[in-house]
This record gives sequence, structure tokens and C-alpha cells, in this order.
Amino acid sequence: MTTPAAARTDKDGGRFYPIPDEAGELHLLPNISSVLDVLHSFGLTDWKITNSLVGIAHRADLQARIIAAHNLPDPKERKRELKLIASDAVDAGQCLDPSRGYLANDFGSAIHLLTELVDAGNISDVFSMPGVVRGQVAAYVDTIEAHGITTVLSEFTVYSFEHAYAGTLDRMWRFTRTEHNAAAFDEYDLGRGCFGADTKTGSIYPKVGMQLAAAVNAEGIYDAATGERSPLPDDVRRDVGFVLQLSGDKAKLVPVDLTAAWPAFVGALAVKAFDVTKPLGKALPHIRTEVEPPPAAPPVTAA
Repeated sequence: MTTPAAARTDKDGGRFYPIPDEAGELHLLPNISSVLDVLHSFGLTDWKITNSLVGIAHRADLQARIIAAHNLPDPKERKRELKLIASDAVDAGQCLDPSRGYLANDFGSAIHLLTELVDAGNISDVFSMPGVVRGQVAAYVDTIEAHGITTVLSEFTVYSFEHAYAGTLDRMWRFTRTEHNAAAFDEYDLGRGCFGADTKTGSIYPKVGMQLAAAVNAEGIYDAATGERSPLPDDVRRDVGFVLQLSGDKAKLVPVDLTAAWPAFVGALAVKAFDVTKPLGKALPHIRTEVEPPPAAPPVTAA
């Protein structure tokens, strides 16, 4: 997956954003996805386990690496190496999946980039593109046009010093009424304000609501290239966002209710903060009580 320009990666693969405040103090803000990692995702966990098992079963190099790592004397080094192998095994399993045969994150990142290039006017003839991506990019263009969508901002970093998080939002959109979106235009009052939006090439889970809510409730926008901070649009909508799901040559534009998502995200922040605390104190001194041993049993004599 492509790392956003403002993001950095720590030694454990976690992503964070180094963003200075007005006084110049640098804040290392965890990214939105890592905050949501405190919430267990059963579907994603099962998917990773299944793919890792398939990858290990078919790859002798992974099997050998596991055996070698298991024999490392340093527990920390052993754990770190096994985690790397597990990640490689998940990738191997994806590539062996007959229904896919590629890395989902890498494919999704490529589609994201292509849609950005379309928005920027760098790709004009979508139908001349290779077939492996043509369907999804064409579906993106058709959906944008049919629903009267204008991209206000694209792939930008948001931050919050107050709540200590940062992240990247795919798009900020405005809508105009068309014959295709008339009902939704009235239902969601799409002519009022701009909306946070995300593009997905895989499954959509409710947790995406917390991602969008975190982005539209952020304090502002940070430009890593210039070091400048700017506010979000004054009329950004915090009650509803959108996910554009691209699959094959089809697209679904899905509204996402954000009213309950923001307090849920704040709760996840509290859980993540609790994870790094040490709530268990030092045990109180143990008072040893001498206990008299029970009397010995009388010897058993033969009858």
C-alpha cells in the first residue's frame, strides 16, 4: 500500500504522522487506521489466517524461514522475524487464491492512483487503458459524472492535536443535482456543503464510518511539502459521508451515517491510549504465614 507523503513508518511497520504545531513542537500522531486496530476485525483476521496457511503450505522458503526463526535465541528477534514471515505468508496466499491471484492492497493502491490521475485530467481516454484496470476506472468515471460529483480535495492529510491522531482522506466532494441522483439529493440534502469520501476496491465494513468521521472532525489539513496547515472547508458535512466501491466494471456509491461514528472513534482513541498505560501497580508485600505440617499418617500394618 502506498504511504502518504506526510506519513512515516516505525520499526514495527506502524504508520504515524510527524506534524508541528504553531509553536513548532513536533507531534508524532498515530494514523487513523492504527487507532481503529484496537477494534477486533473478525473478518479480516480470518482472511489473514486463511491466506497465511495457504501460503505456508505451498512455499518451502516460508517453511524454512519459520523453522530458522523459531530457533533464534533472542525472543524479541524471534518474534519480529516470525511477524515478517506471517505477513509474507498472507501475501503468498493471496497470490495463490484462484479467485484473485494478486495482492489486494497493491491493486487497490494502483486503482486509487489512477482515479486521482483521472480527476487531475492526466487520463482522458479511459477506454484505451489495459483491460486489467479499464473496468474499474471506467466505472469510477461513470459514477462521478452520473451523480454530479466535483472533487474539492484529493488525497490530503488531516490532523487533530486535541485528540492526537492524523490520517489521509481520499476525497472531499460536492454534488450537483442530476437525473440519476435526484432522490438521494433530496434525502441527504446533497446541495448543502461538501462530503468526505473514500474509494474502496474491496469489501466495505461499518468501521469505514469511523474513518470518515475522524477525517471530517479533524482540526485541519497539513501539507507535508510546504509545512503549512489550513482549515477544513467551513461547510464540511459531519453527519454523512460516502464510500465509492469499485469491483470489476461495477461501482456502488454508498452513503455512510457518521452521527454515531464520531463518538465511537473517540472511544477507540480512549482504548488505544489505555493500551499504553500501566494500570497494574506493584504487588503489595507478601506476608508469609508459617503453617504447621499435618501429622504423619500412622503406618499401615498387614492384617
